Amino acid sequence: MNQVVDNDAEFKGFWTGLRKHYWLSARVYGLYGGMLIFCLVDLLICLLALDHFALKILGIFLFYLFCFLLLTTLYLPGFIVLQENTMKKVIKKAAILTLDNVLITIGVFVLFVLVGIGFLLITPLMIFIYGSFVQVVMIHLFRGLLDKYPDPETILEE
Repeated sequence: MNQVVDNDAEFKGFWTGLRKHYWLSARVYGLYGGMLIFCLVDLLICLLALDHFALKILGIFLFYLFCFLLLTTLYLPGFIVLQENTMKKVIKKAAILTLDNVLITIGVFVLFVLVGIGFLLITPLMIFIYGSFVQVVMIHLFRGLLDKYPDPETILEE
Protein backbone atom coordinates (compact mmCIF):
# COMPACT_ATOMS: atom_id res chain seq x y z
CA MET A 1 0.00 0.00 0.00
CA ASN A 2 2.98 2.28 0.56
CA GLN A 3 3.80 1.97 -3.15
CA VAL A 4 0.18 2.73 -4.06
CA VAL A 5 0.32 5.93 -2.00
CA ASP A 6 3.56 6.92 -3.80
CA ASN A 7 2.20 5.90 -7.28
CA ASP A 8 4.96 3.28 -7.67
CA ALA A 9 2.77 0.20 -7.43
CA GLU A 10 3.59 -2.98 -9.29
CA PHE A 11 1.98 -6.37 -8.87
CA LYS A 12 5.35 -8.05 -8.39
CA GLY A 13 5.99 -5.69 -5.46
CA PHE A 14 3.39 -7.61 -3.48
CA TRP A 15 5.33 -10.85 -3.78
CA THR A 16 8.65 -9.14 -3.12
CA GLY A 17 7.31 -7.52 0.03
CA LEU A 18 5.71 -10.77 1.16
CA ARG A 19 8.99 -12.68 0.82
CA LYS A 20 10.99 -9.91 2.48
CA HIS A 21 8.77 -9.17 5.50
CA TYR A 22 6.73 -12.33 6.10
CA TRP A 23 8.78 -14.02 8.83
CA LEU A 24 9.31 -10.85 10.85
CA SER A 25 5.62 -9.99 10.69
CA ALA A 26 4.65 -13.56 11.57
CA ARG A 27 6.85 -13.46 14.69
CA VAL A 28 5.71 -9.98 15.75
CA TYR A 29 2.00 -10.65 15.22
CA GLY A 30 2.31 -14.09 16.82
CA LEU A 31 3.80 -12.52 19.93
CA TYR A 32 1.20 -9.75 19.97
CA GLY A 33 -1.62 -12.21 19.42
CA GLY A 34 -0.34 -14.31 22.31
CA MET A 35 -0.12 -11.25 24.55
CA LEU A 36 -3.65 -10.15 23.62
CA ILE A 37 -5.10 -13.60 24.29
CA PHE A 38 -3.18 -13.86 27.58
CA CYS A 39 -4.45 -10.45 28.72
CA LEU A 40 -8.01 -11.23 27.67
CA VAL A 41 -8.09 -14.62 29.44
CA ASP A 42 -6.54 -13.15 32.59
CA LEU A 43 -9.00 -10.26 32.45
CA LEU A 44 -11.93 -12.66 32.27
CA ILE A 45 -10.54 -14.64 35.21
CA CYS A 46 -10.18 -11.44 37.24
CA LEU A 47 -13.72 -10.32 36.41
CA LEU A 48 -15.26 -13.67 37.29
CA ALA A 49 -13.57 -13.84 40.71
CA LEU A 50 -16.15 -11.75 42.54
CA ASP A 51 -14.87 -12.16 46.09
CA HIS A 52 -11.23 -11.08 45.72
CA PHE A 53 -10.57 -7.33 45.71
CA ALA A 54 -6.93 -7.75 44.67
CA LEU A 55 -8.03 -9.56 41.51
CA LYS A 56 -10.32 -6.64 40.66
CA ILE A 57 -7.35 -4.26 40.90
CA LEU A 58 -5.31 -6.62 38.72
CA GLY A 59 -8.25 -6.75 36.29
CA ILE A 60 -8.20 -2.96 35.93
CA PHE A 61 -4.47 -3.08 35.19
CA LEU A 62 -5.00 -5.87 32.64
CA PHE A 63 -7.80 -3.91 30.97
CA TYR A 64 -5.49 -0.93 30.43
CA LEU A 65 -2.72 -3.24 29.21
CA PHE A 66 -5.15 -4.85 26.75
CA CYS A 67 -6.21 -1.42 25.43
CA PHE A 68 -2.56 -0.37 25.14
CA LEU A 69 -1.73 -3.49 23.14
CA LEU A 70 -4.68 -2.84 20.81
CA LEU A 71 -3.51 0.74 20.24
CA THR A 72 0.09 -0.31 19.68
CA THR A 73 -0.90 -2.55 16.77
CA LEU A 74 -1.56 0.57 14.68
CA TYR A 75 2.17 1.17 14.32
CA LEU A 76 3.40 -2.39 13.84
CA PRO A 77 3.07 -2.53 10.02
CA GLY A 78 5.01 0.69 9.59
CA PHE A 79 7.93 -0.50 11.68
CA ILE A 80 7.91 -3.92 10.02
CA VAL A 81 7.69 -2.83 6.38
CA LEU A 82 8.87 0.78 6.15
CA GLN A 83 12.01 0.39 8.29
CA GLU A 84 14.67 -2.27 8.74
CA ASN A 85 14.04 -3.49 12.29
CA THR A 86 14.36 -6.62 14.37
CA MET A 87 11.44 -8.04 16.35
CA LYS A 88 12.64 -6.39 19.55
CA LYS A 89 13.03 -3.00 17.86
CA VAL A 90 9.59 -3.21 16.24
CA ILE A 91 7.88 -3.84 19.58
CA LYS A 92 9.94 -1.23 21.44
CA LYS A 93 9.46 1.50 18.83
CA ALA A 94 5.73 0.83 18.47
CA ALA A 95 5.25 1.02 22.25
CA ILE A 96 7.23 4.26 22.53
CA LEU A 97 5.39 5.86 19.60
CA THR A 98 2.05 4.88 21.15
CA LEU A 99 2.99 6.30 24.55
CA ASP A 100 4.27 9.54 23.02
CA ASN A 101 1.18 10.10 20.84
CA VAL A 102 -1.69 8.78 22.97
CA LEU A 103 -4.43 11.19 21.89
CA ILE A 104 -3.68 10.86 18.17
CA THR A 105 -3.56 7.07 18.47
CA ILE A 106 -6.86 6.89 20.35
CA GLY A 107 -8.47 9.26 17.84
CA VAL A 108 -7.37 7.17 14.85
CA PHE A 109 -8.44 3.96 16.58
CA VAL A 110 -11.91 5.40 17.31
CA LEU A 111 -12.09 6.63 13.70
CA PHE A 112 -11.33 3.11 12.45
CA VAL A 113 -14.00 1.61 14.69
CA LEU A 114 -16.67 4.15 13.67
CA VAL A 115 -15.90 3.91 9.95
CA GLY A 116 -15.83 0.10 10.21
CA ILE A 117 -19.24 0.04 11.88
CA GLY A 118 -20.55 2.50 9.29
CA PHE A 119 -19.25 0.42 6.38
CA LEU A 120 -20.68 -2.74 7.94
CA LEU A 121 -24.11 -1.14 8.27
CA ILE A 122 -24.13 0.40 4.78
CA THR A 123 -23.37 -2.76 2.89
CA PRO A 124 -21.15 -5.79 3.39
CA LEU A 125 -19.35 -5.01 0.11
CA MET A 126 -17.90 -1.86 1.70
CA ILE A 127 -15.77 -4.10 3.94
CA PHE A 128 -13.33 -4.47 1.04
CA ILE A 129 -12.93 -0.70 0.83
CA TYR A 130 -12.42 -0.52 4.59
CA GLY A 131 -9.17 -2.48 4.43
CA SER A 132 -7.72 -0.08 1.88
CA PHE A 133 -8.90 2.89 3.93
CA VAL A 134 -7.20 1.52 7.04
CA GLN A 135 -3.92 0.91 5.21
CA VAL A 136 -3.79 4.37 3.62
CA VAL A 137 -4.60 6.13 6.92
CA MET A 138 -2.02 4.03 8.80
CA ILE A 139 0.72 4.91 6.28
CA HIS A 140 -0.06 8.62 6.47
CA LEU A 141 -0.30 8.44 10.27
CA PHE A 142 3.03 6.61 10.53
CA ARG A 143 4.84 8.98 8.18
CA GLY A 144 3.31 12.05 9.82
CA LEU A 145 4.25 10.99 13.32
CA LEU A 146 7.80 10.02 12.38
CA ASP A 147 8.32 13.39 10.70
CA LYS A 148 8.09 14.94 14.18
CA TYR A 149 11.18 13.09 15.35
CA PRO A 150 14.69 13.87 14.11
CA ASP A 151 16.79 11.20 12.46
CA PRO A 152 19.27 9.84 15.04
CA GLU A 153 22.09 9.65 12.47
CA THR A 154 21.86 13.36 11.63
CA ILE A 155 21.92 14.27 15.33
CA LEU A 156 25.12 12.28 15.84
CA GLU A 157 26.78 13.98 12.85
CA GLU A 158 26.10 17.51 14.15
